Amino acid sequence: MDKDFIIRLALHLPLEDRVELIEALKQSLDDEPVDPSIEQAWLEVAEQRHQDYLLGKEKLIPAEESHQASLRKLGL
Repeated sequence: MDKDFIIRLALHLPLEDRVELIEALKQSLDDEPVDPSIEQAWLEVAEQRHQDYLLGKEKLIPAEESHQASLRKLGL
């Protein structure tokens, strides 16, 4: 079976079955080993952003405000 065929089949599943499929696929991704260099790079980005915030270079934006801005940019 090819991927496109499986996707077409999955899209015809009842909602509950699609949710179960999504959860199983997500779990399979979570179980994959993560490249340590990628983890380190994300840690460095997070630390730099935190430092920028502490130094006043960045400001926090409430989640709802950020969400609404994203929707506007998407035209939604």
